[in-house]
Amino acid sequence: MIKGDILDKESKKSIPYVSIGIINTSQGTYAYTNGQFEMELAEYKDADSLRFSCIGYKPVTYSVIEFIELYNTGLDTIFLIKKVTELEEVVIEGTRTKPKKMGNKTSNKHIVFGYLKDMEGGIVIKNDKELFLKSVSFRLTMSDGAAPDSAIYRFNIYSLKNNLPDNIILKQPIYFHLKSDQFEGKNVFDLSKYNINVNQNFAATFELIKQYGGGQIFFTGWIDGNPSVFRIGAQGKWVEARSDKKDTGDNNGMKLHQYMVIEVLYEK
Repeated sequence: MIKGDILDKESKKSIPYVSIGIINTSQGTYAYTNGQFEMELAEYKDADSLRFSCIGYKPVTYSVIEFIELYNTGLDTIFLIKKVTELEEVVIEGTRTKPKKMGNKTSNKHIVFGYLKDMEGGIVIKNDKELFLKSVSFRLTMSDGAAPDSAIYRFNIYSLKNNLPDNIILKQPIYFHLKSDQFEGKNVFDLSKYNINVNQNFAATFELIKQYGGGQIFFTGWIDGNPSVFRIGAQGKWVEARSDKKDTGDNNGMKLHQYMVIEVLYEK
């Protein structure tokens, strides 16, 4: 078990919900609200790397063997350095733009995606326009379980490589705090205040950061639509969502498509 704190190098303030994990494996976790973390390093190979990452900061990566040696000699605080980025101003001219809804617009409660803690999943969207993201909508169900008191999800936008998520496009983290009455049916969250501009193919995903009580939360979906992707572990390997994956249900081998609709504006 490794434990420690994650701090902003300049301000020395704690950084919440940092993603921690062995790259391309299912071993991973998130820092707590106070920036503290703990993680079991159960299995690893000599060549494995441990990464600490958070939107808005430069990631820190160690070889697992190197980190364990440093940890055993007193390393218990990880410092992250803020990325220096200039936020581009997005100017929306009402008479020159057109609204559009992109993504997967059909769902059924019998097609579900159960993203537990340390799992992340979403959809891939093909795009060749300059987009301004206005909102995101998704559908949840508890199946037979009791609804949590609340839960925290992180919403991410990635560029693509080989049709799978690659690099985060966002300049700041986006968290959605769901209350007990929001785990059945459709939810819509405003994105316009985050000034997200996308001009390429991209993936939109959700990570379950924290859940307070209740059973497993499911996203609903359908059997056709834009491709869905997921990964296990905060730094895990991305794969396409199919029903022959042990974490997605039966063994029919169908591609599965998570319900998610992104409302955008684009120039005519």
